Amino acid sequence: MKLDLQIFHEFFYSGGNREQRGRANVHYTGRHFFSYNTEIGYLYNENGNPVLFAADYRFSATTAAHISALVNAAPVDVIYVPFDWNDNFSYKEASFPAEMIERFQAQLTQYTVNDFSRVQNRRDFQTRYNNLTRFLEATGQQLPDMGRARLDTLYGLTEDTDENRRARRQIIRERSAKKQAERARILAAAGVDSIIALALTAYDATTRTDVKTRTAARDTITRAFPCCSLVWPDPADATSVKTSQGISVPRTTARRLLALWNAGRARVGMHCGPYAIRDIRPDFVQIGCHKIPVENLQELAAALN
Repeated sequence: MKLDLQIFHEFFYSGGNREQRGRANVHYTGRHFFSYNTEIGYLYNENGNPVLFAADYRFSATTAAHISALVNAAPVDVIYVPFDWNDNFSYKEASFPAEMIERFQAQLTQYTVNDFSRVQNRRDFQTRYNNLTRFLEATGQQLPDMGRARLDTLYGLTEDTDENRRARRQIIRERSAKKQAERARILAAAGVDSIIALALTAYDATTRTDVKTRTAARDTITRAFPCCSLVWPDPADATSVKTSQGISVPRTTARRLLALWNAGRARVGMHCGPYAIRDIRPDFVQIGCHKIPVENLQELAAALN
């Protein structure tokens, strides 16, 4: 059913004194707008500077559409806040600022320095931190000094300084080393001494492996290299390299890119045939949709020389 946008516009001009129900499972009560039974918007105007507090979580595809329509209809500034399932502040407006501040702090203090080695985590933290800052300004609230100091410290760790970049690289190296050690343990327990041989057993039709052996090989790969793709020289074609996703690339192309990678000169955006390098990490390289373990790449480079 097509979303009726009229109710979203009416909400901002109703004067906060009536309830309106619509056909699209939305309604408002005074200054509080609901998707189904969950509050997703609060038209706050305690200091003469109205602002819409909108849900920062989408809940469902339908509610996400309701939030988007409400925000698009807003003739005031919008600040995203951590509304939760079945929220209804229409009868407890006085508790709203304190409860939202508690939720903001709970969200933000769950982050650790290890989380900030990932770009998306840093961006998420900064967005929530900035939303909290704007929320405090709009409501005239303040954080306790200790709470503010802790959040400011965490925010500082997200900034792009030389010191932070070095710390993030160290975290990534340590995390990658643990993953590689776990991979080695799994392969050793399975009696595997060649990733390429394991890939041939698991995936290559030329090996004519029995079902039980092939299944065991694939299980080992799943445990050692979850969400990864493996690559190997095509035994049936001396000019190609095959992947566990059924792709073939020329050996000359693979050899050239591996040489750049070994020399530390491979860069995100470079191509392996039609496939671009998307990420280069200490424990894997992602080319297109292929996330290839470094151990496999090292073995492939040796096999192609």
